[in-house]
Amino acid sequence: MQTMKRLVTMTLALLLLLTAAACAPQEVLSAQAETHPLDAAYMAAAQQLVAGEYEAAAAAFAALTGYGDAPQMAIYCRGLGFAAAGDYATAAAAFAALGDFKDSAILMAYYTGVGAQAEAEAAFARGRLADLEQAEVAAIRAETAFAALPFLPDVPERLAACRVLRAETAALLPGLRLAHQCEDVLAGDGEHFIVRQGGQYGVLHVSGRLVVPCEWDYISQVFDGLAVVYRGKLSSWGEPEESAFGVIDLQGNVILPCEYGQIYLYDSHFMALNENGAYDLYTPAGEPWDWSKPLRTAVVPGLYTETSAAYEGWRLVDDAGTVLFSDETGLIGVLPTAEGNLWLFSYTDDYRQTLMGLLSTDGQMLIPMEYISGYGSQYPMQQDFEYMILTAPDGTVSAWSAEGVKLFDNRWESLAYLENGLFLVSNDEYLSGVVDSRGCEVLPCVYDHLGCMGGFIVAQKESEDHVTIFSREGNMLLTLPEEDSYGAATAEYLAYVLDGMLHIIDQQGNAVY
Repeated sequence: MQTMKRLVTMTLALLLLLTAAACAPQEVLSAQAETHPLDAAYMAAAQQLVAGEYEAAAAAFAALTGYGDAPQMAIYCRGLGFAAAGDYATAAAAFAALGDFKDSAILMAYYTGVGAQAEAEAAFARGRLADLEQAEVAAIRAETAFAALPFLPDVPERLAACRVLRAETAALLPGLRLAHQCEDVLAGDGEHFIVRQGGQYGVLHVSGRLVVPCEWDYISQVFDGLAVVYRGKLSSWGEPEESAFGVIDLQGNVILPCEYGQIYLYDSHFMALNENGAYDLYTPAGEPWDWSKPLRTAVVPGLYTETSAAYEGWRLVDDAGTVLFSDETGLIGVLPTAEGNLWLFSYTDDYRQTLMGLLSTDGQMLIPMEYISGYGSQYPMQQDFEYMILTAPDGTVSAWSAEGVKLFDNRWESLAYLENGLFLVSNDEYLSGVVDSRGCEVLPCVYDHLGCMGGFIVAQKESEDHVTIFSREGNMLLTLPEEDSYGAATAEYLAYVLDGMLHIIDQQGNAVY
């Protein structure tokens, strides 16, 4: 970026010298000032232009309406001002409007090239398939514009930079286009999806890069920079049939070899089913966990839930080891929230849930354990429990936040939590809709089937042969043919395969791949 600014500054300086030469010499203007009162104003405006005061010069020339080429000079100055501000497209348009006035044709071509080069570099940096295709086209436009300007000082360097960018783009595009051809896509984590090509599985970044090549017989999970992979026989349903699971990172390094019955990633650790039918716990480096030490799971910085062989339940402790809350009965379950507060679930001896409440990070009960039911997100290992549906002892059903605030009471036939701060409701005709965390309607109760897929809402009416995908705000993004699977989604991206081609959109419906 600094190099580009330096080159533009150098070229502007050269062009200003040309502009100064094109303007009337000062001694001539001084002589004419004795016979025409506007000559002095024109000369002053020209001096502002040469000094780089484009806005002031443009205003001064514009005030000289009807005097010589002052109107064209006003546009000329504005064009240089746009260029100095980095608005190359507007600058090029200004000079194009001036036709063959002075060196306007040269400036129009130059700033067309500079703008196209900046567009190409920005698109290349984003790195997705559509971006690289855009970068390739923009780089060609830049080269075409610069090819006619070999006499400008920075053009050879710009041409060389555009050619390097085109070569790098050409090297990346085939792989991205190949990754676009997928048989199936499964849920991933953050900006990653599990994809299948030629019957083999890999991991795809939303940019279109296959960060893990499709060379595994199955991949069951991607989480926190790790993937659970499988090498072995698959059933007719495509499910693993052997004890052959392992763990790799997204750089392809093997963390655990493929010799376990099943593996679950959990809070940067993973549990692996061994040959004896029991689960072993491993660190992110693949080392067995030392059970003589307490196992701490971070809640927020400086705060942990701690389990240990020394007691049956768990404790809430801080960095200093101070116990803020203790359950040594093993009958209280815990689910963390993003704020660090903890939903507590009390169980009976036969592990049936009875009561629940909310514990704060300083060990205080924000919601007393007197509610008789409650649930939140489906996957506690990978999602924070931000909201809960609680039933009070008097039967009142309400939605609560992870800060311990009651959001709204149920006024529908049914109320359930979906994901991403959205709640599923239904009316007396058994039709479903969606409301937000304030209880405000996101989608009306007109759908027979509703659910969340990552950060997106999937809706369908019985009378329709397609499903409709909505953003979390309720904006319709697209419709897809009715099938058993509609693809997969993370919080921000939805991936689906249509006619053998993979597509990825964001929450605004923009195609990112």
